Amino acid sequence: MKYLRNLAFCMFFLGLSTCVDPYRFGFEENVDQDYVIEGYLTNIPGVHQIRVSRTTFIGEFNGVVADFIPNADVSIVDDQGEAIPLTYDRNGIYLTGPNAVAMPGRSYKVRAEMATGEIFESSFETLTEELGIDNDIEYSIATRESLNDNNFIVEESGVKVVANIEKTAVDKYYRWEVDHYFLIESDLAPSFRSPQEQEGLTGTELRFCFIKDYPFQDLHLLRDVADGQALGSSYQFDLEFIPIDKRFEYEFVVESKMLAIPEKDFTFWSNIQELAEGNGGLFDAAPFAVVGNIREVSDNLEEERVGLGFFGVYNASIDREFINPDDIGISGVFNDCSVPAAPGPPRPHPCKDCRLYEYQINYENNPPAWWNY
Repeated sequence: MKYLRNLAFCMFFLGLSTCVDPYRFGFEENVDQDYVIEGYLTNIPGVHQIRVSRTTFIGEFNGVVADFIPNADVSIVDDQGEAIPLTYDRNGIYLTGPNAVAMPGRSYKVRAEMATGEIFESSFETLTEELGIDNDIEYSIATRESLNDNNFIVEESGVKVVANIEKTAVDKYYRWEVDHYFLIESDLAPSFRSPQEQEGLTGTELRFCFIKDYPFQDLHLLRDVADGQALGSSYQFDLEFIPIDKRFEYEFVVESKMLAIPEKDFTFWSNIQELAEGNGGLFDAAPFAVVGNIREVSDNLEEERVGLGFFGVYNASIDREFINPDDIGISGVFNDCSVPAAPGPPRPHPCKDCRLYEYQINYENNPPAWWNY
């Protein structure tokens, strides 16, 4: 299985050269560099993100590298002219404030003005009135076959995560995003006996840190086809298999964000998934481009210039599973970390201070409010 480390980066494959309507998902043979803008707004108040990048081709093999855009003016604008500003964070990611939210019946578009003066906008997308999304995930202990470092097939233990889906009277389209949270311990750090002993401390080495990881991202997509005879019945949809490792030493949290998406959005992401899974490696040239709902806006354009990516407005639901080591029978099986020998004076090392570990987010000793460890 080929993974998507970053959904926007996957679309660096994609280029275009002709004029198309925003809702027509075109496939173009001429792959050219262009801007990639991707993100969404949901009915759950909180921080939302928009990714802004540019495709950059390197070498004779037509590979691509990330060219993040750090100096764009990015906002989400509603149909009444009110704007939600976003500020740059890192790696092409722009963030809203903590209370950004989509309201039922309102329409929204993303707007990105580049330092060059080029302006790209999405089409207006509307949050539907339907709010009832039942996001229910569960986990179980499982095994799978995998290749070890010596290319031998071995049985690997892990946690299997599934979503429980209930059949309805109409076709439904879903997308999931999955994140991982866990505690890490720096074995050579000050000997705090628990994370609670570190609470409120500042400016000091820490032994325990709360982490949000950035797992390899599959595109978790599901078309739930209506079936009158099965109405009200349920089934399970596989989300991921997580190998058991040191991340499970304390508490491990699987967070699932379930998005109810329109059929046209599902079509776009299905085409992205097909491109990624059927086109060899991440740096291979793409045979076609997937055109979303991003376009350049200007009174002086001779023809419409379409950007890459997609902006959506969705109803969403979040569910979390808290996995303790005793739940999966792995207490006390992990080795201590150690500082490798190096010439010269001692240098800061994560084994001595967990604040030095680099993950998507290192909360240090200030976990999210919902994480009552």
